[in-house]
Amino acid sequence: MKTSASKPAASAPPQSSSRSHKESASSGESIVQSAQVGTTAPPPFHQMVNSSPRGLAQRHAISRIFGASVVQRAGDPEGLMPEHHASGFTYHHIIPENKLHSLWETLESKDHTRLLKGGLGSVVDRGLDQLKSAALGNITLDLKKEIGEVTGSWESSKFEAIVADAIAGKSPEQLADTHFPGLKDPSHEYHGSYLPIKTIFNKRFKVIGESTGKNVTDTVAAEEDAFMADANAKAVVNKLLMWMPGNIHRGPSKRVTPGDAAFDKDLDDGGDSFEEAAKQVISPEHFATIKSLDQKIDAYLGNPSDTSVLPDLGKLLEKMKAFSVTDYKPENWEEVNVGTKKKPKTASRLRKKV
Repeated sequence: MKTSASKPAASAPPQSSSRSHKESASSGESIVQSAQVGTTAPPPFHQMVNSSPRGLAQRHAISRIFGASVVQRAGDPEGLMPEHHASGFTYHHIIPENKLHSLWETLESKDHTRLLKGGLGSVVDRGLDQLKSAALGNITLDLKKEIGEVTGSWESSKFEAIVADAIAGKSPEQLADTHFPGLKDPSHEYHGSYLPIKTIFNKRFKVIGESTGKNVTDTVAAEEDAFMADANAKAVVNKLLMWMPGNIHRGPSKRVTPGDAAFDKDLDDGGDSFEEAAKQVISPEHFATIKSLDQKIDAYLGNPSDTSVLPDLGKLLEKMKAFSVTDYKPENWEEVNVGTKKKPKTASRLRKKV
């Protein structure tokens, strides 16, 4: 499932300096793509059904029926994935992001989230590790590009300190003032980089929002009424679930999809359904785990009143902690024609494992 295309670093306007890792839009918002140019788009997906448990089940069913060609949620790694640094690539969800949103919304509406406490704790631990790794690589490249005269000679420990401070709760302005002292002064030789640096920090640590790594860990580990009581930290838990590293593989943006006549579920993008083709690029153990997780999610969404499946679902979330993002390897892909003789069109598909 295609969820995030490559974007140039530090292109967004600077945000407010007061703890400004804020999202420009909720990760739960959805977008609707009109099937034909010039037609009026249908209402947003979240308006098609109500938010009751039955409505959420209907929403999940609608997404499976219509597929990504009609309805597809907006996706944003929010600093959790390495920058592509090349056009034409994206991060694909194996279990569709739509389904993970439906899972979260159903858990919340039925007050079942606490039944996945152990599994969500593993999601948080793995997600924060992923943030540290991705952010370190991203800001190292960003800062060397923006202000290489200063950062070109930095040791890796300097960049690691920025990541640690950001996850501990420092705002982009505080990060800039701490690690680039004096840069805020208009008379500084490199003052022109001050706002771009704040923008880099805002982008790369967006996922942590108005929270901190400690607050996120604490809220998911808390007991009874304190569990997930911190709204800002809870929002981060949601994002980390949506972007579990083991549920992501990187590949070409333009793939064969269910709407193409040449579609093969064992080789192509699953659209708004589970991506069977991921078995071509991940290990058998990894695929078996994520396939089982998808099936447990389907079982729960099909009958949210039956919580007997949630212990197994939680154990599978714990197992997902062992897996990482699967990176792009050109030998795993090939270009195929999905058009006609008169209107040829090429797209990428995975090769079968030998």
